[in-house]
Amino acid sequence: ARPPSLAGAQHLMELYVRGKDDGLYRVRQAPVPPPQRTKWQRWEALGGAFASGAAAALNADGLAQVFAIGPDRAVWHRRQLFTAGSNASEAGSRWWPRGAPVRPVVEWSRWGSLGAEASAAPAAVQRADGLIDVLVRGADRNLYRKPQVLGAAGTNLSWGAWAFVGGPVRSFEC
Repeated sequence: ARPPSLAGAQHLMELYVRGKDDGLYRVRQAPVPPPQRTKWQRWEALGGAFASGAAAALNADGLAQVFAIGPDRAVWHRRQLFTAGSNASEAGSRWWPRGAPVRPVVEWSRWGSLGAEASAAPAAVQRADGLIDVLVRGADRNLYRKPQVLGAAGTNLSWGAWAFVGGPVRSFEC
């Protein structure tokens, strides 16, 4: 299977893979002056122990969210966050002005379970509204979707319930 890739905020590649130790890792390009323009940074350990490869998607703020199946067969995720004190977190991140003098500082959340009992690696996609859907084949071989939802105040993100999409499906390659 191909490792999932993202084109980040500066249209540079990010790759996510499961290592020999079953942990997840990320490597990304960084801009450098011409003529080279980009270079690959060192591998970053995201931790965990997983039974599948990763799925990744960018949220509306251009931050990555990573998903994989844990040894308990549940879907686990980790996401990037703007840290307190960065001007992006104070300005509402989505509307942080490009070209502002201070770049936002980003850190990773802890791993959290989204539940389910999966039989294949997840897939993740950003919807037109900027929120993310996670798709997975369940232990019953049916396809399920878990949507990211926006709170009533329009600020807090959470996850909706797993919903049946269809099936059974023979395979679910992402």
